[in-house]
Amino acid sequence: MGWDANQIRRYIMEDAAIKRIHPQQFDVAHFKRAVIEAHNRYRRLHGTNDLSQDGACEIAAKRWANSVSRQPACLTHEPQQRFGESLFFYSTLQPLISDPETMAEATVRTFYIEGRDYRRSARWVASRHGHFTQMLWRDTNRIGIGVSIIPQPAGWGCMPPGRGQAWIFYVVLRYDPPGNRVISERSFDENVLPVENKDIQAVHCLAT
Repeated sequence: MGWDANQIRRYIMEDAAIKRIHPQQFDVAHFKRAVIEAHNRYRRLHGTNDLSQDGACEIAAKRWANSVSRQPACLTHEPQQRFGESLFFYSTLQPLISDPETMAEATVRTFYIEGRDYRRSARWVASRHGHFTQMLWRDTNRIGIGVSIIPQPAGWGCMPPGRGQAWIFYVVLRYDPPGNRVISERSFDENVLPVENKDIQAVHCLAT
């Protein structure tokens, strides 16, 4: 699948062409379970507690997924909300998508790769590391996942350029309590723990 956002999206496209799952046939419930499992694999690698599915987070995530997937802006966070939030989308001109396990790993890995240049006790940069630090945040223990899979005109909003109909797969994740909160100067050191297994291959072998 690779460890670069473009590689990940290219892998989805190629895998979707093989598995040929129509977006309307996608198993959303399976995907949600797989997203939580993927989060917890990475969190365990860093010695952090597992996340559990939460109904309130899920309702909020689904509501925003339904809204934002119909907006022209691709990655718009919901203002004035009490949860942590991460967004992911995949758009395609072909009515094809990969399986739930692959889409879940692609979603979570896209967040995790932000941590490649993350340094503990260094200045935190939200635009570069925010998804990575949120998914590993130790004080966060609940998660909700909202998914919207809809057709939109090609070239509109997040859709790739072209003619006819395109499809968007939009994921909103809500975390509670929210991460990336600076309570003290040690908030990030205490909540974003280092990899316990120093063998870097353990990271790469989690989902290749």
